[in-house]
Amino acid sequence: MNTCVYRSCIHTQVNLLFLLLLAVLRVNHSLRNELFQERVRLISHWFDLWTDKQRKQFLHWILTNQKFFFRWLDFTTLLPRFISLYIFSFLNPKDLCAAAQVNWHWKFLTEQDCVWMPKCIKLGWFLPYTPEKNEYSAWKQYYIACAMNLDCLAPRKGQALLEKKSAWHLQEVFSH
Repeated sequence: MNTCVYRSCIHTQVNLLFLLLLAVLRVNHSLRNELFQERVRLISHWFDLWTDKQRKQFLHWILTNQKFFFRWLDFTTLLPRFISLYIFSFLNPKDLCAAAQVNWHWKFLTEQDCVWMPKCIKLGWFLPYTPEKNEYSAWKQYYIACAMNLDCLAPRKGQALLEKKSAWHLQEVFSH
C-alpha cells in the first residue's frame, strides 16, 4: 500500500475516532447507556487494532491539538479507562507514585495491577499467589516489597567490593 494512502487512511481513522470520542464525552445523561457503551466499545476496538506507534500518535494528537478542550478537565476522567491505563503504563515506578498523589482518580488508576504487573515480570518478580477479585494493588505492593529487599550498594561501595573480590581471586590463582 502506498505510504501516502496509508497515512491518509490512518489520519481519517484518527479524525473519526476523535469525533467519536467527542461524541462519547458529550453524551447527554438522559441518553441511554447502551449508546454510550457501544461507542466506548468501538473506540476500544479501533484502538486495539492500531500499533503502539499509531496509538501514541493518536494520543499525542488529542493532547496537543485539543488543548482548548482538555485545559480544565482531567484527561483520565474523560478518556476510557483502558486508554488512561495505557498512558500510565509508560511511567516508571517513581513517576507512578508521584502521579498517585495528584488526586484520588489518578491514585486509583496508578495502583491497578495491569500497570504494575508488567514492571514486576520484567524484573523477574512473580506474585507468589493469585490475588482475590476484590484485592487492590497486589502487584504494586509486591513491587515495593521486592524493591525494598534488593541488596543495593552505593556505587563506591560496590566498586570497592568488586576490587576486593578481584584481588582475592588473583591471589587464589597465583597461589596455586
